[in-house]
Amino acid sequence: MQSTADDMKRLGCRGRLVTDRGFESAYNVSKLLDPGVDFTTPSNAKAEPIKKLMSMAVSDMEKSSAFMFHEGRAYKSAEYEVGVIDIDGNREYIVRVPQNRKNSARNDRSFETSRRLKAFVVFNLTKAVDDMNLMMSAINETELRLENTKHKDLDSVYRKLHPYIRRYLDHSVDDDGIMHIYRKTNAMTFADNRAGMFVMLSSAGTSWGRMMSSYDVRDRVEKAFDVYKNDLDGNRTRTGNEERVGGRLFIKFIALMMRIRIRNLLRGRDRMVLSTEQKKDSMKGMGVDEVILSLNTLMAAGNTGDRRLTEVTRNVGGDLPALRARRAQERADHPLMMQPIQSADLGIILSL
Repeated sequence: MQSTADDMKRLGCRGRLVTDRGFESAYNVSKLLDPGVDFTTPSNAKAEPIKKLMSMAVSDMEKSSAFMFHEGRAYKSAEYEVGVIDIDGNREYIVRVPQNRKNSARNDRSFETSRRLKAFVVFNLTKAVDDMNLMMSAINETELRLENTKHKDLDSVYRKLHPYIRRYLDHSVDDDGIMHIYRKTNAMTFADNRAGMFVMLSSAGTSWGRMMSSYDVRDRVEKAFDVYKNDLDGNRTRTGNEERVGGRLFIKFIALMMRIRIRNLLRGRDRMVLSTEQKKDSMKGMGVDEVILSLNTLMAAGNTGDRRLTEVTRNVGGDLPALRARRAQERADHPLMMQPIQSADLGIILSL
């Protein structure tokens, strides 16, 4: 991580580093805090101080200010400061604790001298439902399979269960050697309290909106890679000729730019329409493929340097306001200029 931070500084990268959950640890976070790198990363919520924040957030999220809205979804969020300290050569998190807790004064003194970052404890109802469905599906399947069954070695059967299932279920045996499955009350209660919650860590000064938006970027990059690999068949060159490989990669790159640009235009389209007097839009619910298919009547004809667009139909020019053919002829004369892609650009690219 130190080398990554150094490379970002050397290359003049002034953006925000967004990582996955596997990256998160107090040590790695400290290596970003030292050079002052802006970052956003989800926490694996294994460290005890992070678990304390999740417990504190249950009551803090009852405030009206905890309700948030992002990209069409409702959330509840609580923000906290987290410190990173050095204990016997190891980096560990530290958070403020209530004054009535044991050793709270010593804890707070260590916190005041620590390097700070920001933690967002977030609750999402959709995720809560998914978490509970996942848990109950595993529990129900195990109960149906093992309840009132007989085995030579019951302990061995139980040990072979996935650790996730053993977290919530235990077993016993009656006088007839029949296996019975029962649920662990404390574990089930804990899971219910934590369902739908996740923790995001960010550099100091990061707002809720910046944190969520920056992590959205990571998701969009993954989706772009998925489009390149699957929709555009990017993992296969299908030729052994180096020149053809280069040409095909270039075409795929242009196609990827086009698809991602359309996806970006579609994202948040409903919000923009609702803010106008129109209040409705024929593009609602359309995906990238539908938009591209709707442009199949828009073509560019002619020789290089002297292209003219065919007639712009009502579907392209009227029913697709986000991609309507404004300044169509000017764009036809310069098809590959780095301008926001609109229907004219798409028609030219599709005709190449």
